[in-house]
Amino acid sequence: MDSIKIGIIGTGLIAKYHASAVKGCGKDVHVTALCDLDAAKMKAFAADMEFTDAKQFRDYKKLITSGLVDMVAVCTSNNVHKEITIFAAEHRIHVLCEKPLGLDANEVDRMAKACDAASVINLTGFTYRRIPAIDVIKKMIDKGDLGRIYHYKGRFYADRLASPLCPLEWRHLEEYAGSGVLGDLASHTLDMALYLLSSQCSKIVDVYADASIIYPYRKDPKTENEVKVTTDEVCNIIAHFDTGCEILLENSRFSPFEMEIHISGEKGAIKYNLSRYNEFRLMLYDSPADYFKAYRTIPVEVPVINGRLQPEDRMMRQYLYFMDCIKKNEAAHPTIGETHYIQELLDAMKQSYQRKERIKL
Repeated sequence: MDSIKIGIIGTGLIAKYHASAVKGCGKDVHVTALCDLDAAKMKAFAADMEFTDAKQFRDYKKLITSGLVDMVAVCTSNNVHKEITIFAAEHRIHVLCEKPLGLDANEVDRMAKACDAASVINLTGFTYRRIPAIDVIKKMIDKGDLGRIYHYKGRFYADRLASPLCPLEWRHLEEYAGSGVLGDLASHTLDMALYLLSSQCSKIVDVYADASIIYPYRKDPKTENEVKVTTDEVCNIIAHFDTGCEILLENSRFSPFEMEIHISGEKGAIKYNLSRYNEFRLMLYDSPADYFKAYRTIPVEVPVINGRLQPEDRMMRQYLYFMDCIKKNEAAHPTIGETHYIQELLDAMKQSYQRKERIKL
């Protein structure tokens, strides 16, 4: 397969990041089809992203069966991820699906089984795994540079919807989103915990989550009616691995954008903040009594593969990786099946804040 044809299903906010990434991947990747229920929005998207040759559909089934695409990027509201992914798999179309994958773990299980049965390449869109600095941090942890890991803290703030004047959108409604910042933001830092610490931590044994809705009503831009918000806008989580390692996840729609992780172990600690994209902070103890050791900045060079400088952008790196997996007919990680565990954990966290109790797993 020399050239890969991509269909983008859903032309909202996240689709713009997918489109920009595809445009940067080179001449062997092309967006050949678009799909959205809102024809005007789709037309504007096509013009803005210069996809004027891409055929436009309002029915994802017609796009998938058109013969125009080898893979689809599922960029819709969460409630239709399952049906689109399963239909694509049944028609032997490869799938890159945005997270969270579904409304609950049962949906994700059905998606994974459909992809496995059809042997299609599938990938969950956890783009933060693709950051060059994260590659370096994982290798250090895998080598044991930090020793036994004691704490993992993930902070993800995104304030796009902070203003009370922001209109209602599907992310505010449980029937469309499943959850709020829990699935939207915490899923990323949870995935990072499982990914970065996989050499020594694999199973989470308990979770406790607390969540709140700051503005209980938002105005529907179509009807002008006030509609009740049913998804969490702030969610803080405590969990534990079976090794005893503690996880703290902070998530909010009401703080300026920030994504940060902080990992502490017996031999030292690492801090990474997205705003300092190609570097991280490292502290290593010289001795067990070295309590006040200072952090130092570790710059990270963008890797060169086969003589070619790789892009920094995490979304573009995700697409290059996925395209390579398709061409080689190799599994892309994390697969939808591998992400099922994350959805099980998100379900438990949601159950925890609904019941206001710790959930043992």
